[in-house]
Amino acid sequence: MRQFVTEKLYQDVEGTCTGQYGYIVTVLALVDIGAGTILPGNGSAEFTVKYSAIVFKPFKGQVVDGVVNNVNKKIEKGTYVRMKIVGTRVDATEIFVIGTIKEDYLGVIG
Repeated sequence: MRQFVTEKLYQDVEGTCTGQYGYIVTVLALVDIGAGTILPGNGSAEFTVKYSAIVFKPFKGQVVDGVVNNVNKKIEKGTYVRMKIVGTRVDATEIFVIGTIKEDYLGVIG
């Protein structure tokens, strides 16, 4: 049972995004599996699982490397840039970031 719950955790959680924690890059370890409860009507079980993970949640003022999504006259889509985050918006399943390259050591890389 533990192996099934572990595999299901990896499948359902890795690569997802939550507004509270950010992007879950990878699950490191399963800490605890709570007692399961049988769901009425179909006989499946539900478990509370505690785990540790590597997450990425960008914040204002952070310098990150990224790929351009929206374009202007000077930078093309797909260009690699180093930028400073000036604003973030968090939704339930996505994080949107706006950045600037108008400071020293920022701009197109590679």
